[in-house]
Amino acid sequence: MLGVPLGFSLLGLLRAERYGTIGTIGMALVLWPLCVLLALGVEFGQIFIPERTTSGSDVLAQGLGAAVGMLGWWETGPRWNRLINAWQTNPDTNNLTSRLFVCYLLLLGLLHYLPLDLTLSPGRIARKAYYDVHYVPFSEFVGFTDKQGWQQIQNWIGLCVLFVPLGLLGSRLIPHKHPYRFIGILFLVIPFLLEAGQMFVMSRLPTAAGYLVAVLGIATGGILVQFCKWTSTQSVSAIGLCMWFPAMVIMMWAPFHFETTMSYSVETILPIGEVRFSDPIAMFCQSMTRMITYSLLGCAVAILIGHTSKAGWTGGAIGLVVGTGFEIVQLFLPARTPGTTDILLAAMGTAIGTSITNRLLSDRQERQA
Repeated sequence: MLGVPLGFSLLGLLRAERYGTIGTIGMALVLWPLCVLLALGVEFGQIFIPERTTSGSDVLAQGLGAAVGMLGWWETGPRWNRLINAWQTNPDTNNLTSRLFVCYLLLLGLLHYLPLDLTLSPGRIARKAYYDVHYVPFSEFVGFTDKQGWQQIQNWIGLCVLFVPLGLLGSRLIPHKHPYRFIGILFLVIPFLLEAGQMFVMSRLPTAAGYLVAVLGIATGGILVQFCKWTSTQSVSAIGLCMWFPAMVIMMWAPFHFETTMSYSVETILPIGEVRFSDPIAMFCQSMTRMITYSLLGCAVAILIGHTSKAGWTGGAIGLVVGTGFEIVQLFLPARTPGTTDILLAAMGTAIGTSITNRLLSDRQERQA
């Protein structure tokens, strides 16, 4: 499956706006061996990774996938070009909000499907669907200990937070024509596709609860945007902060087993020290979730302080203080591991959220002017 988007993207990159059949076939014949060589290089690199298994069939499968992707571009490329050109030439769709929405949707897809151990095996998918998938919402709690239960709640809160920006951005893009169709796609179809797509990722497990939590996150963002029509944006930001802090308290301090003596690890006090003891892909997903969570704080800060040229620096400073406060309290929680990496992520996430929101506010003022 990984070869399909590779072949599709490469051929589309080099043959955009060029629809000649002979030229497209010739370029595909040039690119396909390069895709096979790339697959061969990846498989060779897996020799040095104990957890991975090198296989000649994987090279063949990725080469076949690249060919399928190129064939897909040959058949649908002109149609995609027309759609993209129409989007770029329409001022109602080609704006900062829509570009951020598309980029964030791609980021969500990446976070949902990492480590990209994809499979199309009917047997594996059938066994996963029959034995592993939780079709009853929140049935994961059955048999959980107190610690496992809190961990699951933290995971759901993190998932909900990931979808809030999608609701914030998407609700600003609702068209006047066929609005309910767009709302249905945004609130119901997108989270379903992201969750159901995990069926094809061997190390991921789609659940009914995950889908409902994702819908809740999008709905939260959408409702906050609608509130802005009825009251001031500063009041809505205050409401958002009142929701953000309790969620962060649970994510950072649960299960709340405080002790009077401090506990910490010297390795995690150093920046990026956790990487030595964590799976890099899991560490990346956790870091992105942490930054996105703090970007919502930055969004509220930008609205409260108003448009300013130093919004990013202000947001970074606030994120640094708030993140440090959360990490200091973790010193008294033996089940938690405080670290300077989380503080840096807090500062970066808040600065990014403040800067993006400040740019959106500036863009809106320019359009109104």
